[in-house]
Formats: sequence, structure tokens, C-alpha cells
Amino acid sequence: GLQPDGAPASTATTTATAAPEASWSPRQAMGTAAFWLIIGSFMLAALSIGTIGFHLVAYLTDTGIEPALAANLLSVYALSGGAAIVLWGFLAGRVQVRYLSVGILALSAVAVVLLLNISGLASALAFALLYGFTARSQSTLVQMLLASYYGRRFFGAISGITMAFQLGVMGVSPWVAALVFDVTGSYQAIFTLFVGLYGLSAVCMLLACRPQSPMAAPAI
Repeated sequence: GLQPDGAPASTATTTATAAPEASWSPRQAMGTAAFWLIIGSFMLAALSIGTIGFHLVAYLTDTGIEPALAANLLSVYALSGGAAIVLWGFLAGRVQVRYLSVGILALSAVAVVLLLNISGLASALAFALLYGFTARSQSTLVQMLLASYYGRRFFGAISGITMAFQLGVMGVSPWVAALVFDVTGSYQAIFTLFVGLYGLSAVCMLLACRPQSPMAAPAI
């Protein structure tokens, strides 16, 4: 295991059981299929997260829910996501993070199906709890997966690259959804598309197998 700062490693344990941690440079990570599959999965999920979070209150009021209740449901969505991160972090120590992410993405698709079929306060609450419980945890699991695959030495740089893609998509997607709403007069088309995008995101994540460890990464 890890030693206290400044303490020498115990040869009795490290030589027998500990394997050296993979250390990938950003350039090496970008040369793997897994890196781009993770980014692709991340971006596809972010399209939905950015849009639904931005338009949720407007959509709920269109279904007949009072504005004050709709705003409260947005808070439920956010709070359930914060609580869920603790559970998913606990499970990540017992289940492969990639498989956990695939499950979360599949449940997020189910949540969007619920969103498309909201008929009252009860179904809206079920959506807010399930979607917050799943979708808002995906970013944390992706960061855990990146650290597991590519090591901690260049984690900040590698994580920053993935976040640039995610934040770019999340910034544009609400605007695109608003345009679709203006053209069609409904959120049904864009939310239906999100169900399929979550399925594709889950497939990308499932295919993002751990890459073969490289030689020691050069300093940058």
C-alpha cells in the first residue's frame, strides 16, 4: 500500500505484490481508442444533461405543473445527484467503473423516457429522483475511470482535455434545444433523441476497454 510521506517503501510488500501504476502522458492517452470512446460517451451524455437541466422547469410547466413546484423539482434533481455520488463512489470500489457507468447511462435513458411521459406531480418526482440519481454522477465516474486507465501523474492534463469537450457541448446544447422547440413547438423530438443518444453513449463506454500499459511516459 501507500507509505507515509518520507517513509521508504517496504521491500517485503512492494516487490512481491505491488504493480507499478500506469503513467500516460496526454499525448499517449490521446493515442488510444479508449480515450476517444470515453470522450464520445461523455459528450453524448452531456448533450442531455445540459439541455434538460436548463429547460426542465419550462418543460414541466408545459405539462401542467405549477411553476413553483417545477422549480422545487429542479432542486430535487440537483440534491439527489449530490447524494447519489456517495453511493456510486462506494460501489466503484466493488464494481468495475466502466460497467457501473454503462448501468448509469442505461438508467439515465429510462429516466428520459419517464420525462417524456410525465402525467402529473408523482411521475415528475420519479423522474427528478432517478435522473438526478444517475445522470449527475456520470462526470465523477468518468474522472475515476480516467485515473484508473491513465494514472495520476498527468491526470490534471488528461482530465482537462475531456472536460473541454464536455463543457463545450453543455454550453451549446441548451441553445440547440431551444431552436428545436421554436421550430416544432415541443420538447418531444429533442428528448426522444436523447434516449437514443444515451443508448449510444452506453455502447461507447462499454467498448472503452482498459488500454495496454505504455512505456514510462516522458515529461512534458
